[in-house]
Amino acid sequence: MVYLGRSKGCKPCKQRRKKCDEIRPSCTTCVNTRRTCGGYGNKKAIAIQEYDSRKEVALPIRSAARDFSLPIRERRPRTGTLAKIALSKEVPLRDVDDLNLRSFLHEFCITPTGPATSYGFLREIEPRLRQLDEQSNLAKACKMVAIASQGTKLNRPAVLTSKAEKLNHELVASLAIDLQHHSAASRQDDPLVVMLLGLYEMIIANNSRNGFHNVHASGLVALLGLKNHPISVLEALHDGKSLGSLRKGFTNGEQGVLAMPNHKTLTESLQSLLIALLRIGERVKVTSTEGLIDCDEKVWLLREALELDQEFAQWDESQDRTYRPNIIGQVGQASTTSEYNVGYWPGRVDIYFDRYISGIWNIYRAARLYLSEMISSLSNGNRNSTTELKQVQEMDVLVQDVLSSIPYHLTDNLYGFLNQIDNRTPLASVGKAASGVLVMHPLHVISNLPAVDPAVRSYLKKCLVWIEENMGVGQASIFAKSSTIETEDFASSCTLTLIGMMV
Repeated sequence: MVYLGRSKGCKPCKQRRKKCDEIRPSCTTCVNTRRTCGGYGNKKAIAIQEYDSRKEVALPIRSAARDFSLPIRERRPRTGTLAKIALSKEVPLRDVDDLNLRSFLHEFCITPTGPATSYGFLREIEPRLRQLDEQSNLAKACKMVAIASQGTKLNRPAVLTSKAEKLNHELVASLAIDLQHHSAASRQDDPLVVMLLGLYEMIIANNSRNGFHNVHASGLVALLGLKNHPISVLEALHDGKSLGSLRKGFTNGEQGVLAMPNHKTLTESLQSLLIALLRIGERVKVTSTEGLIDCDEKVWLLREALELDQEFAQWDESQDRTYRPNIIGQVGQASTTSEYNVGYWPGRVDIYFDRYISGIWNIYRAARLYLSEMISSLSNGNRNSTTELKQVQEMDVLVQDVLSSIPYHLTDNLYGFLNQIDNRTPLASVGKAASGVLVMHPLHVISNLPAVDPAVRSYLKKCLVWIEENMGVGQASIFAKSSTIETEDFASSCTLTLIGMMV
């Protein structure tokens, strides 16, 4: 027999001996026949290669992550009602759990190519899953998150959300037993499970179920021996204290988790700048609320804020060109702002080294815009007109940088998006849910700053709603409806995301 190479086509098409166009995530044949597309890989492609004790490093492992999903449940053209659910075919029940795990790894894990290039998001989850049984609490938590997210994305809430909620109840009960009866050594995965329980609540958040992730954020920081406040979490991530096994594989030293790889300059780290910003913001808030702020104190706070702004600028200037955005396209002006569909704000379209790096840049931009707003408030318009104009120009640049990053975060095929810019069709090839989680906090902050153009703020809120509807992260839509930044929900969400960037 002559070997003609690896057979092509998805699993259902090969079994049915049908021609497959190999479109991802689901081929056209499977979509038209209402079958679940079984993928294009084979078992060898996801085989786990074990550690070789004769060598000093582990053999390379190919990720099992895969974008596996049912077709989106479409709405009927005139009534807008959802079409009747058609059950999937040809995917055995025994394979569903494995496919859900692989979907989680695809949607929520950003795996770096190495610690010298990026730090990723939830990067340690897959290596840990390879050491555990499929019925472990960690595996169940991953499946729960994936199923809940798919329920929103695919317009199948009743079918999938109920299954995810059942897993949620099982995990909470199991976790309570673990904490009471098992030793600390046998509970090494508990912080990861608690973090994923919090992420689950962020995903399914809606008007009637809002803020449930707060209790998991509190539980997580308690397990790690921290105080329940973003400042405390940032300080712990900065110095590495009390993080135990969650710090495995983290090698960024004094720069902390919020840093560009190989950052070796003498400037302050972004983490330390954020800590200083939060502390100034707290003092301004407390003194203003209690009516204790006087002229001398205001001048002192303004001086501190201005010095901090210079340090932020120095951090920006010190970054390696490798990790700066590159312009790859341009969106033209629409006739009215109402035509600015998500992704189509006029201006540049930027591309980044990866989504972790883009997330760091947007955290910096949101922080500096927040600081600029604070400086304007403290100065009461008494600053030099030239200085005031310079600050306004700097804010405009920061806002445009954020707007230019949105297509990169929200689509998985940026070049495909560029090819359809002139048609202004809705964003296709929706990006990973992790990308939506990373970008939604900066968008929320900027969309609530009074100094930012109201049209921009409205557009950013539209983007947050889009993240909920298309990426399956309900907390983004809650943020879109909120008119305040410093809330417990926002702080808890930031805490869970920061620790997700750590592991």
